[in-house]
Amino acid sequence: MIGHSGARVVALAVVPAASPPPGLAPAREQMALSLGWHIVLACFGVAFPAMIYVMHRRAIRRDDAVALELAKRWSKVAAVLFAVGAVSGTVLSFEMGLLWPGLMRRFGDVLGLPFAVEGIAFFVEAIFLGIYLHGWGRLAPRTHLRTLLPVAAAGVVGSYCVVAVNAWMNAPAGFTLAADGKVTNVQPLAAMFNKASYLQFAHMWVVAMSTTASASWFRSRSRRSLRCASRSSAISPACGWPRTSLRSWRRSNWRRPPSGAHRCASAASSSMGACVAR
Repeated sequence: MIGHSGARVVALAVVPAASPPPGLAPAREQMALSLGWHIVLACFGVAFPAMIYVMHRRAIRRDDAVALELAKRWSKVAAVLFAVGAVSGTVLSFEMGLLWPGLMRRFGDVLGLPFAVEGIAFFVEAIFLGIYLHGWGRLAPRTHLRTLLPVAAAGVVGSYCVVAVNAWMNAPAGFTLAADGKVTNVQPLAAMFNKASYLQFAHMWVVAMSTTASASWFRSRSRRSLRCASRSSAISPACGWPRTSLRSWRRSNWRRPPSGAHRCASAASSSMGACVAR
């Protein structure tokens, strides 16, 4: 509109902010509690099979009775954590549909593939973990050892699928939003392998290995068996060093000039490698 003085006046309409739907805060709190509990168990599910494999392989190749005892002890802990994690993961799967029906109704076709693959990985992990636990004293040593490989692979695949869904929320991909708000041109693979998934999965994997290695070493150290603590201390730094090296490199890269940063990063990595070798 044009005012009396000839100046253009723009009329602005004040639109009140939409009030959040009822029950949003309790839904967020319940989801946060469930995820905060499950993520700890997920770390052990991703890293424990690989650590048990390394310890069990050491026992077979070097005829190390202490390493075999530690692998058997870790396998029992992994079984209990897997059972508890299966329950908390089932709760989360129901919460996705019950607490966030709008998200799943609108983008279910986009997010269906990673959830389906994660379900398959879960069953593979459960089946071969049961075979491994039942195989003590029943299977040939090397055959028994190989049953851990599907468990470790399924844990990695399943964790990537879940992290990919979270990464998709940060970097949506694999669909087109029409003018009327409908989701069209769905590409499940593009959504599953979005650009944010790789870095988030690397972060998840490193943290899972570091957390599990630290917990297993502390638990073995706190027990009376010094021999088990010694074997655990041999593998725990090897599993936890990527996180320490990455943090050392990042701190050096941020706080020093580029030329000095490279030298500090190399020194940090070399020192960690020496600790692992010892």
